[in-house]
Amino acid sequence: MAPTNKKKLLTKQTPEVVNIINVVNTYLKWANKNEGPRNHQVHHPSAFGDCLRKMQYQRYAENGLIQADENNPEPQMLRIWETGHVIQSRWEKYFTEMGVLRGVWKCKNPICRRFDDDGKYLGEPEDGKDRGSRRHGLDEKIGSFKPDSCNCGSCEFEYHEISVVDEELNFHGHADCILDFSRFDPKMFEEGNPVKVLFKTDELPKKPIVLDMKTCNANKFRTLGSGPSLTYEVQIKIYAHILDLEYGIIIYENKDTCATKIFQVDRDDKMWETIKVQAVTMNDMVDEKKLPPPRPEEQTSFSCRYCDFKSICHTSAVWDDPKLDEKRLKFYGDFS
Repeated sequence: MAPTNKKKLLTKQTPEVVNIINVVNTYLKWANKNEGPRNHQVHHPSAFGDCLRKMQYQRYAENGLIQADENNPEPQMLRIWETGHVIQSRWEKYFTEMGVLRGVWKCKNPICRRFDDDGKYLGEPEDGKDRGSRRHGLDEKIGSFKPDSCNCGSCEFEYHEISVVDEELNFHGHADCILDFSRFDPKMFEEGNPVKVLFKTDELPKKPIVLDMKTCNANKFRTLGSGPSLTYEVQIKIYAHILDLEYGIIIYENKDTCATKIFQVDRDDKMWETIKVQAVTMNDMVDEKKLPPPRPEEQTSFSCRYCDFKSICHTSAVWDDPKLDEKRLKFYGDFS
């Protein structure tokens, strides 16, 4: 018997096949360069635990006063970032189906506004242009539960995150999820094909809480330790204070294994007072184009390495200031 040739035959990769990936990669780079501005005239809670000197640079760059270093992330990195959004959407689905998610709910009926608030059909608009769909939950600080039906009669809704805004401090952000177990019915798991219950009903949160989703690879997941990073902790504390909630949680999901870790982040009045002073001070700095001190202690730090403004910042005399540590402590407080 002739010996069996176990060598794998390589599938021919034609130019047409290879260029499918190339066109997607081109699209990702184009879409990233052409996305709208993030609006750096406001303070984003998700970045307020980072270097606030960078945040102020972003504000001045958006005003055309300085030029940021060119930043062109590779398509692989853009896909990694997008994966986090996809995973977040999956968790939103879990919480929606369990009936514990609060937020803003947009009616999916494209002719929603052809019906009045009592459900009466008003007819087609005279100009032929519909006025969009109703959004439910906008009048409540922490949003509402998903409605059973819209005024127009539709039962289909699209979830939107609630806005977290403090105009006086200039904070504008969006909370991933608000969880409220006050209407949760554990008997749902007795329906159909029952499963073993893995939780204790009396140990679920008694009041609404804010949730933020984070994703990371297996290496980062192993180094999480006993708590989240300062950046994420500050973000949740800002949300909790602005929304008048007792605490928030952060759920990390390992992108490689889908394993999870969850951390509780309590309100912190002392840190909040420091944050408020920082926000007000940064707003006051704008007229004179001033900057806060850099948060990183060294120019070789991870956050400095990938900063869009390092070519400007690292040539600043601030790094040679003998009182830099003192100024840094005064501005950022003793939170590290």
